[in-house]
This record gives sequence, C-alpha cells and structure tokens, in this order.
Amino acid sequence: MSPSFWRGKRVLLTGHTGFKGSWLALWLNELGAKVTGYALAPPTSPNLFEVARVGETLDSILGDIRDPASVDAAFAQSKPEIIFHLAAQPLVSEGYQDPVGTYATNLMGTLNIMQAARHRPELQALVVITTDKCYENAESLHAYIETDPLGGHDPYSSSKACADIAVASWRRSFFSQPEHAGVASARAGNVIGGGDWAKNRLVPDMLRAFAVQQPAQLRHIQAVRPWQHVLEPLAGYLLLAEKLCFDKSAATAWNFGPELEDCVSVERIADQLVQVARLNPEVRFVGLDASPAMLECAQTTLVRAHVSNVELVQGDMTRLIGLEDGCMDGVICTMSLHHLPDHAALCTTLREVRRVLKPQGRFYLVDFGRLKLLRTQRFFADDLRQPPQFTEDYFNSLRAAFSVEELSAAVAPLGPDVQRHVTVLAPFLMVFRSAFQRPMDWNALEVADGELRKKLMRDGQSLLGGQPAAQPLPATA
Repeated sequence: MSPSFWRGKRVLLTGHTGFKGSWLALWLNELGAKVTGYALAPPTSPNLFEVARVGETLDSILGDIRDPASVDAAFAQSKPEIIFHLAAQPLVSEGYQDPVGTYATNLMGTLNIMQAARHRPELQALVVITTDKCYENAESLHAYIETDPLGGHDPYSSSKACADIAVASWRRSFFSQPEHAGVASARAGNVIGGGDWAKNRLVPDMLRAFAVQQPAQLRHIQAVRPWQHVLEPLAGYLLLAEKLCFDKSAATAWNFGPELEDCVSVERIADQLVQVARLNPEVRFVGLDASPAMLECAQTTLVRAHVSNVELVQGDMTRLIGLEDGCMDGVICTMSLHHLPDHAALCTTLREVRRVLKPQGRFYLVDFGRLKLLRTQRFFADDLRQPPQFTEDYFNSLRAAFSVEELSAAVAPLGPDVQRHVTVLAPFLMVFRSAFQRPMDWNALEVADGELRKKLMRDGQSLLGGQPAAQPLPATA
C-alpha cells in the first residue's frame, strides 16, 4: 500500500458511522484522502464514531442506502474516485428479527450503490464489503475459497450471498470494459477490536458481562472462527482498492482472513479475555495468615512492590470469620494445609472454602504430600544450597503433610470437577484445582512472570531477604 497514492484521493465511504467504517475513515484521513461518509446515525451508544470524533475528519452525510435518490445525491456531492461500500445490516440475530429489512439493506442497498456508481465517469475502483458467511455451509472442515458455492442458511448470510452475486453480475454487465472502474467484493468476518459496542458479538458481550460482574452468555463455544483484528481486513480493502485502479485482473471476489493455524474456537477467545480480566489490577485480594510476623513481612513486601489491591487479615483458615457466604470468586491456598493438626481440621477448612466461594467460584490448592519413608522425606528436604534451618523446616513440613488419599477425600465436596495433579514417582507435591474453563497460555504466563520479577527487583536485589533472586531448579532436580 502506497500512502502517496491516497493523498488527495476523493473517497466515498458508506457505513462510516459503524465499527469498521469508523476505523477505515480514520485511516483514510491519516493517508490524506478527501473522504465523504454516507450512513445512518451511529447504531449504538456509545460508539466509535462519536468517541473518536470521526465526524471531524470527513464530510459526513446521514442517509439511507435503501433510498436511491439520497444515494444519487451523495454521489453527485462527493464525485468519488474510489468507493468503499461497508453500509449494511451486519448482525445474524437482527436478520432473524427483521429478515425483509435485512434483504432491503444488504441486497437492494448494494444495488443502489452499484447503480449510482455506473454513472460516475471519474470512478476508478469500487470495493463492496460482504462477509465470509456468504458461502453455502457444507458443514465441512475445509476453509472456504473464493470459488466455493455461495449460499447461507440464515437471512443475514443469504442476503450477503445475494449481494455478492449481484456484484459479480454488475461487474460482468456494466464494468467489463478496460475504461470502466474495477469492481471487487471483499469477504471478511469475525472482526474484533476497540470501539465495537454491538450486541450479540463475542468480545463486546463479554466485556459488558465483566463490567456488571455477570456471567457472559456464549453461543456455539466449540465453533472455530477466523478471528482477525479490525485493522487487518481494512488493510486488505485499501490494498485491493489501490490495485483495482491499475490492474483490472483484481476485479473479482476476495477472501480476507488469518492463517489457518490462527483460526481458533469461540471458547479460546473467551478464555483469553478471561485471563486478561483476571490480571486486572482492580481485582481485590484478601490475604489470610495466622501469624502476625508473616503478615508484617507480607505488608512490607506489598509496599515495596507498590501493590495496593491486597487486604491482609489475621485469622484462622478453619473459621473464615468475617467472610460472608459466596463472597469470593476464587480461593488460592499454597503450602498451608499441612500446618493443620489433623484430618478433621482439614475437612473443616475445605468446608469453609466451599462456603465462601461463589457458585461458579474457582479454587487452587497446592501442598506437600506425605511420603511413606523417612529417608525419602529427607532426600527431598536436603539441599546444600539452602540454609540448614530451611532444610529442617522443609523436612518437618513433609512429615506433617497429609496423604494423597486424605486430601482427595477432603477436597471432594468442593465439586465434581476437581482435578488432581501429583508429582511422579513420589507424591511430594500435590495440586487440587477446579477444572480449567480455558486452555492455559504458558507463553503469556511467562511474560507476566517476567514483568512481575522486574517489579520485585531493586538494584539487582530481591525483596525477599535482600539477596539476589534464586535461580529455578534444573529440570533434573
């Protein structure tokens, strides 16, 4: 794409008040194009058109593509050299509620645009945006290519397929000569990005649910979609329009989407959003410990690390006094359970955990496991790199630990989806947790861990004891 190509170009952009249209308007403005926008008023409140003050970057005309006279007037005013036709009824759900209106906008509105374009001698390129849902759904696993049959089971998809067929007909019938403008259709879908407030779309729906702390309603979570950031297809539209001005062989239908390996399920996208939300610094944590000395040490560490969203409380984990029923989204317990005196206290503690968790709350429990032989306990505790007192404390913890069977029985009441992980060969470490509702992104966790380490270091010194941070144990340890 050549920025110099766009400088001073007269561009008519339909749908400039929508999500993708607003982004394209801003981009064209940055490229130096003279843009006229034609669309209905913004479809949502809030909306990107108003938030980003898109109206200040172009000549905005409010009009309806279903009105041929209004469309003709906009063409006469803008005298476009290039047209991007994005105006549409873009939602599958709305297609079911108003199928006739959907066809009127997506098919007849497109015909009005193309018919008006026939009579503009200055026009060089027309790019009509349809959708990747215009194909006949054969329920197969292969990725659709441009020559696959068009169709669509629902009114929205079918209306877009009709529009794509009409584009091909107008191209062959009225734009077939070398002196005519190049006409192409661009098929893209599952576009995500900032400024999308539409209903019944995955990312906006989830963010709205997060804002009010309510479960998000997901549809077809196993469906694999070609997700792409809004700027990716827009870059393709710009490149296609530029190409059409010089090479009429580009006048055909084009798919715009990610590589096959980047096509992922609805569930995975939702899970990644959940991970981001849980890393939000506005999340409130409550830290509980029975030892005033440990709490004092923790408070010092929090202050030095500039962490302000943790409340420290002295208390007994067998009686979570002050915590109401169902008040916690999650409970994490690390290396604490082995301090309990007996199995009865363990069961009491985990009943308290269940009490304070919300119905959909999650938990993560990690602790030592009891080893059968004393010499095995000593083997895992001994480490010449650590102070002797730490080795002795480690040894005593291993001796006090509960067995795999005891912990399994105590954790069972927390729910049927409990997952257990135990170190191989000897159960010296055990993890019990709620079943993941998302795949773990270990690369993201490594990045987050690296950022956290930077925050916890001052002048090369760890906040833990003023010594350089310990290196991780080798894989063979």
